[in-house]
Amino acid sequence: MKDTGWQILRKPSVISVFALVALWNVSISSSFLTRAIERKGAVRETLLEIRDVNLHIQLRFYQLLTQLRPIPFQPSMVSLAYIDDDTHWTTLYGNEPTDRAFLARLITNAAQAKTKARAIGLDIELLSPRHFPNGADAAPRYAENQTLLKAIHFAANQGVPVILASVYSHSADAERGSIEIPNIYTQQDLQATVDCAQVECPVFGYIDLPNDKREIPLIEQVKLADGETQQRLASFALAIVEAIRGPEFVEENALLSKSIWQGTNVDGTFLPERSYPLISVSNLFNGESSAERACAGRVVLIGGRWHDLQGHGNFVDQHLSPAGYLSGLGLHANYVESLLQGELTHEVPVSVGVLTDLIIGIAIYVCFEMARSWRWKMLVLGSALVLPMLLALLFLDITNRYLDFLLPLELYFLHIFYELLTKHFRWKTASHEPTGTQGIRSRFAHTDRS
Repeated sequence: MKDTGWQILRKPSVISVFALVALWNVSISSSFLTRAIERKGAVRETLLEIRDVNLHIQLRFYQLLTQLRPIPFQPSMVSLAYIDDDTHWTTLYGNEPTDRAFLARLITNAAQAKTKARAIGLDIELLSPRHFPNGADAAPRYAENQTLLKAIHFAANQGVPVILASVYSHSADAERGSIEIPNIYTQQDLQATVDCAQVECPVFGYIDLPNDKREIPLIEQVKLADGETQQRLASFALAIVEAIRGPEFVEENALLSKSIWQGTNVDGTFLPERSYPLISVSNLFNGESSAERACAGRVVLIGGRWHDLQGHGNFVDQHLSPAGYLSGLGLHANYVESLLQGELTHEVPVSVGVLTDLIIGIAIYVCFEMARSWRWKMLVLGSALVLPMLLALLFLDITNRYLDFLLPLELYFLHIFYELLTKHFRWKTASHEPTGTQGIRSRFAHTDRS
């Protein structure tokens, strides 16, 4: 006689599997684990690796769903200008930091009066050398730094705000907070010859990326390079959006303003990098009219996308996203477009994800045990593999929310396989016992019951 659904779920082994799945989901999909593993140590490093593997699986999963999902999301404002292999390794001879005079020409040509860009985002780190104060650089680079600064001022006075990259570091010396890495310019340097009451001033925006690349970075509380002054630093994408739409754009978006106030990120929508219009960096540097016209009215993002071994090897600054592998510049492009078009969302609450996982688990066990034939059992297992993907796609299409199936479904299947093997070996052992032995056991069992 088959067990009822309730009897199946009351088995200690089944309860333990559900407990493990729930524990996994809560620890991985909530901020609990992130806060708990901020400390150093082997356990922390192990948990971080588990989290990273889990995120990798999620992003691979949503890479497939993104390809299946029809969305009205197009690159309406952003164009990309890559410093590619030929430019980096041939024109610039692979030198780092990137030649400031080269960057100055790009900014100047993108800000010409008749074809000026809407804004320019420079995804290039302009950091001071180690142990140099904020706003300082090595003496041999002083002249080219001034050339770049003049180009930034020229663009701003033309009505083209320039957003520069800033980076921060989590530091134990900053009371486990974040501290800004010194740049070759200060904010005062950027505003020196610009009337910020009339035009948008050049500003910094941090380019540090979240662990989960679906999240759009917004605001980070940092200590400035002096190590004392606290400041809320806007992300690179948010600084670009505020420069072209004004701070009121953020205030009018309820989801965005609430997330900034709470200190949380929002999730964005993603397109492959090839979807964005490209502007040839070499043509823009040479002042060719076609490249300058391609900048007109667009947010032009300039950044690196070269291979790390003179045109071979791996791309630098490459990251896995829901749209496949993207450069850092491609991620920022998606972040900017998502903010501008309001394609923003949050993850499905952890409680909903855990509850959904448990319902699927219960359905797997009960339906599998109640199935009358192996054909139906295989159908149950096949449906259990497809159902999470269909639910996640449904959430993405209808609510534009990411439903992460973090539950290790294989635990359910392994447990079912284990129970089948156990039943098989019990039956095999019983079928090979001598008849007399079975009778003796039966009599002893009868005696025990009496």
